[in-house]
Amino acid sequence: MRSFVLATIAALLMSWRPAESVTDSYVGYAYNDGTNNLLYTEEFTDRFVDGRHLETLTDYFDPTHKRIARRLLDFRKSKFAPDFETEDLRSGYLEGAEIVGDKVRLYNRRDKNSGLSEKTLSIPQPVVVDGGFNQFIKANWSALEKGDIIIFHFAVPARLDYFTLRAAKVLSTENAMMVRVEPDKALLRWVASPIIVQYAKDTRRIMSYQGQSNISDEHGNNFVMRLVYPKKGP
Repeated sequence: MRSFVLATIAALLMSWRPAESVTDSYVGYAYNDGTNNLLYTEEFTDRFVDGRHLETLTDYFDPTHKRIARRLLDFRKSKFAPDFETEDLRSGYLEGAEIVGDKVRLYNRRDKNSGLSEKTLSIPQPVVVDGGFNQFIKANWSALEKGDIIIFHFAVPARLDYFTLRAAKVLSTENAMMVRVEPDKALLRWVASPIIVQYAKDTRRIMSYQGQSNISDEHGNNFVMRLVYPKKGP
């Protein structure tokens, strides 16, 4: 019996292999809306373990390539609602979200001298958090191509709240699909500018993004910008 157990353990050890970790990197360029003035650059690193996308680290650089912000997305708990944290390295502004059971903890900090404000919410499904939006669009690709309107609830740590948004195809060509994202409530659509995201059909990666940025200027105001991924995007 002892020899059988030892042989079994030996076989398991011989068949065991460490998890394979690989990374994928790409770059985006944010321009002032309507101009070619570079506002900042995004440098992404996706990490995969055994083919599963676990993390995305994004470093943000100003036009002189000084790092101004950093964001980490953690997809281990949820594909559409990752734990995440973004910090502005200039002001100390901080925001993030964390899945806690069936609730979402949202938090923010105004600057490096402020305390943390936070709230834990019950958000209706489907819940989308930060960069999980991109995964949500890809998961609903066929429905969007058919012309369906996709409704989701987007967590906003800066407001310690969530908003109900809608996504719909507005243009489709041979090579690309353009998706419009806006508030689901008609009244809010009158006052809130939409986000327009263009996807490559062959890779389902973002080609461009037009709308409000998650990065602010030196005065704390969010940019309205055009983000372009010349080689490949998220």
